[in-house]
Amino acid sequence: MNQEKKLFLFTTDFPDGWYEQFIEVEIKYLCKYFDKVVIVPCVPLFTAPNKRELPQNATKLDTFEKTFFRKLKVLLKSLFSFSVYRLFFNDIFDRKLLCKPSYIKKCFKSSLFSKVLFERSAFQEILKQDLSSSVFYFYWGNGWSYVIPQLYKYKFLPKIVKFHGYDLYEEDYDGYLPHRRELLKNLTAAIFVSQDGLDYQKNKFNDINFEAKFFPLGVLDMGINSSSKDNIFRILSVAFIDPVKRLHLLVEALKYIDFELEWTHIGGGSVENKIKELSASLPSNVRTNFLGNVPSKEVIKYYKSNPVDLFINTSETEAINVSVQEAVSFGVPIIAPAVGGLPEIVDNSMGYLLDKNFKPQDLANKIKEYYLSTEDFKQEIRQNARKKWENKFNSEKNHTELAHYLLSLIK
Repeated sequence: MNQEKKLFLFTTDFPDGWYEQFIEVEIKYLCKYFDKVVIVPCVPLFTAPNKRELPQNATKLDTFEKTFFRKLKVLLKSLFSFSVYRLFFNDIFDRKLLCKPSYIKKCFKSSLFSKVLFERSAFQEILKQDLSSSVFYFYWGNGWSYVIPQLYKYKFLPKIVKFHGYDLYEEDYDGYLPHRRELLKNLTAAIFVSQDGLDYQKNKFNDINFEAKFFPLGVLDMGINSSSKDNIFRILSVAFIDPVKRLHLLVEALKYIDFELEWTHIGGGSVENKIKELSASLPSNVRTNFLGNVPSKEVIKYYKSNPVDLFINTSETEAINVSVQEAVSFGVPIIAPAVGGLPEIVDNSMGYLLDKNFKPQDLANKIKEYYLSTEDFKQEIRQNARKKWENKFNSEKNHTELAHYLLSLIK
């Protein structure tokens, strides 16, 4: 009798949180090829849950300690564990951190966190199971993946880490992310959603022989969006309103616009009020709509119900952004900076790539250039955007290939 093929999917707060909406699509393919998928969130939810329907063979495992006594026990056991200090000193000397106090503090906290994750009751119950036909799939290069150095005795168990953008580029964290070397030495394979990310990690740690795979994300085919027909030019941005997204640059750019324009933003975040305050000073010909955080199905509904002439991304760093892929799938042209994996989506055939350190005037000029272009040119650009999705970011193709790969790791 064949053993049940099981995938443990380690997330941040999916399925109840708002951040990892793109997993909604991927998990359907994972559940199609594995007999059972167990979702293991890392952090508790502090907001109202985002109610999601999961496939029948997917379940969520609550891994959070319920009592103060249990939390204290896990913490004390971890503090007096040799593995914490082994991990700490390995990174201190491997990465030459002794002269950087801020790095030392970060290193110790993450070393302790690694052991705390390992000692969680629910995680220990997972390890007691028969894992001979199982795969551990860590959706991010941080969070749960910090536990991997603690799993050095489980060499038979496939351990896969997916790297995106914010969990990958050390330059975004003052030049240091803890335990990268230990992580890469102990995983089965690292998978990357962008070729840029794969090349970055390979070059950064070129002395470590780790398996690296490129699996772009992708989005479903939800149809074609239409452009505006009423002399109002409409732009859309979709992102968490955090400093790294640099939405203030878009607000500044819109001050240079001298025609009727409507900007809609989907997403909330830590500097949401600041961006709203800045946008209040925009000229009267520019209107704004802030829709806040909405479920992914509502984003799709927006594309189906509203014309979008341009999609704007202003991020300081990105992997291959899912919201950009969604726009491309609907045939919407893109303006975005040449950072991370964005040049793998955006090119001159279907949008505009800006310099990483673009000025608001640069963005405004590209918006005006597209606005003033001929209808034939706009139609060609929109068709090319749709073709880019068909060729590279069709989720059915991409997620099926990933699921096949993960399944092949079970011997």
